[in-house]
Amino acid sequence: MSAISHAELVELAKSSGRSVSIYLPTFRAAVSALDNQLRFRALLKTAAELLQAKGLSERDSETFLEPANQLLDKLLFWQTLNRTLVVFISEKNVRVFHLPLECEELCVVGERFHIAPLVQVVNEDTPYFLLTVSQNRVRLLHGTRCQLVEVHVPQLPSNRLEALNYDPREGFYQTHSGQPKLRGKEGVVFTGQGGEVDVAKEEISAYFRLIDLAVSKYLNSQSAPLIFAGVDYLYPLYRRQNHYPYLAPEHIDGNPELLSPLELRQRAWPILDSQIRERQETAISRYWELVARGRSSNRIEDILDAADSGMVDTLLIYPAIHRWGRFDSQSQTTHLDSDSSPDNEELINLAVCMVLRHRGNVESITTGNIPGGGALAAVLRYLPQPAIA
Repeated sequence: MSAISHAELVELAKSSGRSVSIYLPTFRAAVSALDNQLRFRALLKTAAELLQAKGLSERDSETFLEPANQLLDKLLFWQTLNRTLVVFISEKNVRVFHLPLECEELCVVGERFHIAPLVQVVNEDTPYFLLTVSQNRVRLLHGTRCQLVEVHVPQLPSNRLEALNYDPREGFYQTHSGQPKLRGKEGVVFTGQGGEVDVAKEEISAYFRLIDLAVSKYLNSQSAPLIFAGVDYLYPLYRRQNHYPYLAPEHIDGNPELLSPLELRQRAWPILDSQIRERQETAISRYWELVARGRSSNRIEDILDAADSGMVDTLLIYPAIHRWGRFDSQSQTTHLDSDSSPDNEELINLAVCMVLRHRGNVESITTGNIPGGGALAAVLRYLPQPAIA
């Protein structure tokens, strides 16, 4: 599959038992399909060695990895990769993801899948809706970072003439296109006498009221951002008619009829990216606001205790850092190690899994701006209860 959803990430977080997680960056200049196959074969060899270090026999490790080894023979598979290939291997099955972002090359063997790098992918593949509007065509599209597809909206007018149910009167107003500065940008200039411009705006407003009626009804149960795409002067007119509470404050300027789906996605991404960064900054600010109340922490020992109990509301992680060690749920004790070994695991990943299992939020702060300067920090749902003597 080409992407991973939040629901799939939670499902992976809940999985337990012998697991192998492989991350293979594949989008590199002059790297052939054969090169990627050879690198994947080397990672499978590393996985076999790690399985045997944990007590599995050579024969059993080969049997465990055989379904993943079968990928090596699928030539078409290696010719259609994205930026990172992720393969999760368990006793039950093999799950494959093609990610749009480049991740660190990893091979991790343990009692749970290593899913921490996926947090950034899921958070940055935020679903959104894109409303493209011109006089000749109206469309609502559903998008992610990887794709953009049109959706059917009942009672959505297909164009302005259909919406207003009559031909515009040329005597009222005329428009002509100014010189475009960029492909997809089109300046519209109103000409006419007296109140003709006002009449034009009233007709466009009526057009937008009908669009909003259909779109707001269709998106009634949604909370994804809605991005408007249209020539610059139309956006404030549409915003006045809009009733969907998640209309993005920025829009894509230009005639959307001149933009391909890829170009629309590329122009939508900076708008979504700014909202993602704003959400992360809000989470960081909330952390500092709750420090005085004892409802935040950046100590990994305290965070693991809280995550195991379902106390963590939001976990902030820096994906470039690893913390190896052991956490004992029974005694609520944490032992930190300087490196990985057959007897320990990556503790930031453990915290991510526990938080997701308890329906908490996880944010991957790629800038490294974690409160306190460490590898992770957490906002708690409530204050820890004092131990009973």
